[in-house]
Amino acid sequence: ADVGVYDTACGAALELAKCFVHSSPLISAKWLALAQSFQHSHDTLRQSLSAMSQHSREAVYVRQLRFLKDSIGQCVKTDAYSKVHEVLAQDSVLYRNIQIPPNTHFKGNIVNFGSGVPASVMCLVIFHSPEHKHFYAALFNSAGDAVVTARARVDRVLLNSLLAALAQWDQERESACTTEGRQGVAYWESLEDRFQSVIVPQMLGLLGPLLDGQIMPVLLRDPGCSLVLLPSNPLHSLPLEAYPGLESLTSVSRDFSLHMLTQRYAWMTAQSAERFAIPTNLTYILDPFNENAQITATVDGRVPKGTAMTLTGATHRPSAGEWQRVLLNPAHMVFLFSGVGRLAGAVGLEQIAGLNVSHIRCGLLLDRGMNEAGSRRQSKQDLAVVEHKRILERPDRVANMFSCRGMGSMVINLYCNQIKTNNLIVNMLLGVMEK
Repeated sequence: ADVGVYDTACGAALELAKCFVHSSPLISAKWLALAQSFQHSHDTLRQSLSAMSQHSREAVYVRQLRFLKDSIGQCVKTDAYSKVHEVLAQDSVLYRNIQIPPNTHFKGNIVNFGSGVPASVMCLVIFHSPEHKHFYAALFNSAGDAVVTARARVDRVLLNSLLAALAQWDQERESACTTEGRQGVAYWESLEDRFQSVIVPQMLGLLGPLLDGQIMPVLLRDPGCSLVLLPSNPLHSLPLEAYPGLESLTSVSRDFSLHMLTQRYAWMTAQSAERFAIPTNLTYILDPFNENAQITATVDGRVPKGTAMTLTGATHRPSAGEWQRVLLNPAHMVFLFSGVGRLAGAVGLEQIAGLNVSHIRCGLLLDRGMNEAGSRRQSKQDLAVVEHKRILERPDRVANMFSCRGMGSMVINLYCNQIKTNNLIVNMLLGVMEK
């Protein structure tokens, strides 16, 4: 139950996964999922220090926990260490949510890990080993049907090349959004062609040796199933949903680990069965810099004015205090953000990284829309942000931050998008929630 030693626990769980790979594929798959869950929790605790306000009580205790762990060693516990661990477990939503219950893996209970996930949902763990030498994969469901495991060596040159190509492609999507007329349309179409001709083949070359031998054939036997992808870093940045063959499945989504996925189902079971009521349960922040009037108009066309808790840049730029008030309002189960540029450009992450948002069952975080005004503003903001802070502003990191603070589910843009496309998505999702 001690998050401070999850880096060691990750290695131990991975070794146990290797031990059971031939005698019991299901147990091997669950140990692999647990190793990835340990890794995610460990990385999240480390990254949270950079996102949280350094003067918050939670950040002080997390730093103290790390200091005591480094100074006394991983296997030795003092009264001071135990006290800090106890305070975090009691007061920190983040710490509680990334803690993996000991009964998950004690006394042979590992086979029950993830049992809260419906049997109709297939889970695909894709784990990048801590020493960066191998990819491990496991396909299973909670009932133990169609369990398949695989391992392949990491082509680090290809991985780095793919990540660089993807970052460049995303940057050029931003440029295409700010290019008007036929030239902009042609630019956007060329990027779509490059995605299909360069990005997808490179991803296939990287993960094909891992997935194509046994996992994909078993997965595609039942095209009516739902799949949840559980990748580890740095695979969160990849467009895994575009992997050839997955388009035939009923649905494809992703989460950060099997532990987080199990948590979400537990939160859903514990919360009221009341359906979303739009606009009663909706709160939203739109276009905080007032850079595109159509963003606000799209929601106003769906939600009558004065019926939902709203903040828009048309009246003023929302302050950090107003962001906190909107996110902390327990009466609203759906939070929508739609704007130009990154969400973190509208509010400092340290202002919202410590909030308990467990009452929000659905977060629609549709940032990354771009136009000329937003591009100029974001470029100026980026000049004042150090590189390791900018990494925390990536969509997957922001989604992880909200997930570990209790937000039930999320819709996000992994890459830069056209504002008109974001507006279509908002219109569609609000229409679905009204039913």
